[in-house]
Amino acid sequence: MDNTFFYLVDTGTLWVLYGKLTEEEARPLFAAAGKDLASVTDAAGAAAMIASHARATGASPEGQTALAACARYLGFTQTFAQALEGSRGVAGHWVVLMYRLKSGGMTLRPAFIRLDGAPAPMTPGEMLRMLLRMIGEDLHGPSSKLRARFKQNGGLQLAPALEAKLRSH
Repeated sequence: MDNTFFYLVDTGTLWVLYGKLTEEEARPLFAAAGKDLASVTDAAGAAAMIASHARATGASPEGQTALAACARYLGFTQTFAQALEGSRGVAGHWVVLMYRLKSGGMTLRPAFIRLDGAPAPMTPGEMLRMLLRMIGEDLHGPSSKLRARFKQNGGLQLAPALEAKLRSH
């Protein structure tokens, strides 16, 4: 049963790459043996940018490469370590936000949402609420680790529709 969902979201364009796997299929993707965080993050960022420019789908080679690279990146994060606490497994919604910085760079932001009830992908409404909450926390939250980075780089380049929703939220 597919119960591990991956979402790569380009906040600059609102492009979303989606993939789903069983927990058994997903586990090996999180492994990045012999790699360091910087190289895994760089590879995930590059693959995400290529897939976004190509408007890739989960079935395309660019999409599959980006999803696998992002899974390896997620495996290095504190988010992944916290999700595994208590041996609860990797089933759930794994999200990587790709923030485009006005300076021209980009940064990745991981998130995990444990499944409640029957496994199903997020609806568009659930995805939008999750995006608004995460971006709002990253921009304005008192404990945001990204806010200073955004400021140092001139802010974020957000999709106009997303920016409008954040202003009215």
